[in-house]
Amino acid sequence: MERISQAQLGEKPAAKMITEENLPISLNLLQNPIVYEWRGSVKGVLIEKDEHSFVLEDGNKNRIKITDILPNGEIFHSQFIKPSGDSVTELTLKDIPLGTTLMGDFWIFKTGKDIPVGGAFTVIDMEK
Repeated sequence: MERISQAQLGEKPAAKMITEENLPISLNLLQNPIVYEWRGSVKGVLIEKDEHSFVLEDGNKNRIKITDILPNGEIFHSQFIKPSGDSVTELTLKDIPLGTTLMGDFWIFKTGKDIPVGGAFTVIDMEK
């Protein structure tokens, strides 16, 4: 499988050195050998999508590209749901138009440190 670059992910290059106080979680937790994956949460507007990935952007033009391809090459089933009153409808990425606001979680695995893999996302505001 071809490695996805930061540019392809739509991310700004990270600083080469970061102080512990600037980390979103503790250094001890990041280096704990029992931890093998991390979950991140995100909210943004869907600005790009293709067969295996999508890009969300927030109000400050920060972007993240999330894929459904696991580091081992297998396809991960990302879930997209749209609440409507007392019911919930599961959608596919193909069903969701650009401009829709999504909120959800993605996974980071030790074997794919730079690859956010899709998880579960809720449609907050769907474009018509």
